[in-house]
Amino acid sequence: MAFVPLIFQPDLDCNWEAAPGALVDCRGFVPTRRGGLASWQMETPIASYTSSTEPVASGIVRKADGTARFFIFNKQSIYEYDSTTTATNRSAATYSASTTDWCWTQFGDTTIAVNLYDNPQSSSAGAFAALGGSPPKAQCVASNLGFVMLGNYNDGTAYPDGWACSALENITSWTASSATQAARGRLYDTPGPIRALAALRDSVVAYKDDSIYVGEYVGDTSNGIIWAWRLISDKVGCSSPNGIGVFNDMHYFLHRSGFYVFDGTAVRRIGRECTNHLFDTIAGATGGITFSKTQVSVDQTQNIVMFAMRAASETKITTVYCYNVETNRWSYIFGATIFTAAAGSSDYPTAIVRCTQSDLIAFDANLSDDNPPTAVMIGPDSTGKIAAMYPSYGTPATDPTIMALQTGPIGDGDTHVDLTGVKPRLYRYIAGTAPTMTVYGDKDESNVIDGTASTASGTWNTTELRFDVKTSARYIAPRMVFTNGLEVAGLQLFPAYGKAKR
Repeated sequence: MAFVPLIFQPDLDCNWEAAPGALVDCRGFVPTRRGGLASWQMETPIASYTSSTEPVASGIVRKADGTARFFIFNKQSIYEYDSTTTATNRSAATYSASTTDWCWTQFGDTTIAVNLYDNPQSSSAGAFAALGGSPPKAQCVASNLGFVMLGNYNDGTAYPDGWACSALENITSWTASSATQAARGRLYDTPGPIRALAALRDSVVAYKDDSIYVGEYVGDTSNGIIWAWRLISDKVGCSSPNGIGVFNDMHYFLHRSGFYVFDGTAVRRIGRECTNHLFDTIAGATGGITFSKTQVSVDQTQNIVMFAMRAASETKITTVYCYNVETNRWSYIFGATIFTAAAGSSDYPTAIVRCTQSDLIAFDANLSDDNPPTAVMIGPDSTGKIAAMYPSYGTPATDPTIMALQTGPIGDGDTHVDLTGVKPRLYRYIAGTAPTMTVYGDKDESNVIDGTASTASGTWNTTELRFDVKTSARYIAPRMVFTNGLEVAGLQLFPAYGKAKR
């Protein structure tokens, strides 16, 4: 049998007679642009500072002159990295203890941040202060076309479905006026609060739990219609202020019914290969997903959208599903493989860092030659520091990561599969702890998927870079576990199956 490319599709038919190369498990890998699956390893922190306060959100913004500011949003404070090793408290005060999340936007040189409970905060340098013009408190904020837009606002009266925009090119003017084009309104057509706002080309998109609206600038001062809103979907939406990933002028997000992409006109479901795997296998084992805390990051180098999430009982990110937009391939990271502290102890991040590759390089010019991915995460490491790290793929790490691949059932149910070896096609491989392999074998193909079949163990052949094993069954399914950096493109089975009936 020739090498067969690998595709993670646990929700679909994984029998190799129907889908050669199908995987029912692909843990600890990311799908690369060239079609391989590379091990996930976290780099040495790009920035860290000593603190016991865990971030709820984080991001890098850039000013008009190109300089970057790296913010860490905590429940009751805002810090900024002065350098890669120190951070300064930029809070105007001790913010509300009821804060569950922060959202922010950049308007020229000014960063505007909101948390629903405190007055909107602004800073163009140094410490934050209350934004001028008495804007309402809000949970969401975005900027576009010379306006700053707030969503889910409270001006003394709560308007969970309300939006408010600043005056045109004046972020300190918020009194509704046709003359200045400051305006307010509500999105009545579907129930629930506005959960997220995000710019998309020349519009602003508002997300509720189960609906999506597009706001378009009209500027009709005669009739007082500054922004007009169209209902795009009354079935799906996003529940998290930082749950929108923007890539190639499209929005990617997670709804309770699955993964979606929105191109500004229509909403399209993605992830038919692994949606049930997420909800049934992962979320089912950890008490369900906290959709309000889902955060989405993008690796612009490898074209990967990463959906980072936590279970209802968790305070940190423990699951990341990775989708390569270019190759339409999926994988997932689960458990202690998420975040590895420099000291060699596995820890979990509490937030992604919203940024682009250019943002990262502007913050730290030393990264320019490293071509860093932008799927940066931040959280506590084992040394008492808050560390921001980005993953590298297929490289060695201080703390070995567990990567697991399990094929679907191999066999036609009629002839036996006589297996003597499995050879991964490796784009790269870092020698170290020998990988292991267990081969499940049974006459019932469902048993080899769920691991209730009989087993045979394989041995890693360091000379041939393959697993040696001797087993036979109507259906087989090899499961391989690696602990060192690698990128695998396919598998070759020895010998070809279906030699003789038994």
